[in-house]
Amino acid sequence: MTTEQLDLIYTKLLQIHQLMNTNLAEQARSFGHSTSEYVILLDVMTHPNSDLNALCDRLGMKRSAASKTVQKLVEKDIIIRTADGIDRRKINLNINPSYEPDFCQNVALNQTFNGSDQVEYDFDEIISSLNIVTCMLSE
Repeated sequence: MTTEQLDLIYTKLLQIHQLMNTNLAEQARSFGHSTSEYVILLDVMTHPNSDLNALCDRLGMKRSAASKTVQKLVEKDIIIRTADGIDRRKINLNINPSYEPDFCQNVALNQTFNGSDQVEYDFDEIISSLNIVTCMLSE
């Protein structure tokens, strides 16, 4: 692959990243959260009883940044921390039952990819291409 081809891939990935961040930021603001808070809330809603390490692995966040954001959500009484029933050293994260958000992962994904129903695409081809790019970046 030439440098020019790699540059085109890199530029396209940056554009995708920016568009996704913009869409997520708009959603987060509409619910009164920062983008980081919103993404963490969606993850904790989807994966209850996860610990901070699992959350960071799924979201690709640094532990220190995630920890600060989780702490803010704990202080707002949106997320609760509980000791794991089996391993008391492990701290699980859950949404406070009294917090009833107006959003869910399905809504967030549909709003993030709001143009997906306007474009014809081959899902398998997209996944295959993304897998190739992931391999290129991880080696």
